[in-house]
Amino acid sequence: MQQSPVDGLDLVFYNVPHAEAPAELTFAIPSMKAYCGSEIVAHTLHNLYTLRGAKVRDTLKWVGYLDQALDHTQDTEIFFAQHHWPVWGNKNIQKFITVQRDSYKFIHDQTVRMINAGMNGAEIAEAIKFPETLDQELSIHGYYGTLKHNARAVYQYYMGWFDANPANLDSLPPTQVAKEYVELAGGENAMIKLAQKAYTQANYRWAAELLKHVLNYNPNNKQAKDLQIKTFSQLGYMAEASTWRNFYLTGAMELETGAPRKGVSTEMLLEMLEHTPIERFLESMAASLNADRAKDVDMVINLVFSDLNESYQISVKNSVMHFKAVPKAENVHTTLTLTKPFFLKMVTGQSGALDLMFSKETKIDGSRLDLRRFFSLIDKAPGTFPIVTRK
Repeated sequence: MQQSPVDGLDLVFYNVPHAEAPAELTFAIPSMKAYCGSEIVAHTLHNLYTLRGAKVRDTLKWVGYLDQALDHTQDTEIFFAQHHWPVWGNKNIQKFITVQRDSYKFIHDQTVRMINAGMNGAEIAEAIKFPETLDQELSIHGYYGTLKHNARAVYQYYMGWFDANPANLDSLPPTQVAKEYVELAGGENAMIKLAQKAYTQANYRWAAELLKHVLNYNPNNKQAKDLQIKTFSQLGYMAEASTWRNFYLTGAMELETGAPRKGVSTEMLLEMLEHTPIERFLESMAASLNADRAKDVDMVINLVFSDLNESYQISVKNSVMHFKAVPKAENVHTTLTLTKPFFLKMVTGQSGALDLMFSKETKIDGSRLDLRRFFSLIDKAPGTFPIVTRK
């Protein structure tokens, strides 16, 4: 807790990290009897795991912060947050936060109970149901997060991807599984016929499963595409959660129009990137190293930022890139001196290899060929790959 004056108001800040977000604050304005719940409280069930992809969130830590919020709002009459509408009156605020707290605690505890009973993530997601006392509260309905995928999140947090069934220990990749299932069904047409029957019976989840295999086997099968578009659309229209609906309808759109032709440009993120530490960019570069192209490379280079007074040594060996912040070394293949703004132009694709080699904003001491070779090892993710079909 920290009290600080902001623009004439005394604010009390509470640190709530590593729950909804790695770094987050809630705060109170005692003179107005107001409390901001940031994003740990909302008029919806939040995500313990975000479907877009992220580390699973710590449910018990989140529950603990909500328990603290009940103490922080003992005299509060106005609740507001980063999303949705305010809550008025202390009694309503206390109930609102209590329902949120108990919902996440229920998901956590009941998921763990079922894990201990031998159930896996899919089985738990199918079985878990809120008690009526919670389910009747609209503020914890699954408009964003859902009970099902939050239960899977708790399972993943504690158990990971493996459910202990040895058949799932080294399972075949999707395209190979698809080939075996399609052949087992008697061919693509036979499997589509089964999917059509499931669709007609409104068994959309099973229809989607069957058609997934057909399209992984033959992504150009128009009949399977058309039926999967209808299936995803139905599942999307039925979904309470906007996140689920978006995934279903985006999947249908991909089948109809194809994968994106252009990835998301990082240029729009330039202002944020200006405040990002260099280490984060180097971590990203290391995770973009093409192992096959780097298999015979043994190289050390200096990367010097003249405007930041920072220097990094980058090494590539065993198809792995390491870096560390150290003074500029002498025994290296090459030294690249540049400014962070120019580096950001490179990262966002506004400057290329020719700019790097001949710009007045850069200085290269040593082998230009080695420097060019180093940057050729870094893959740029196109962001145009398909999701619904596999290559």
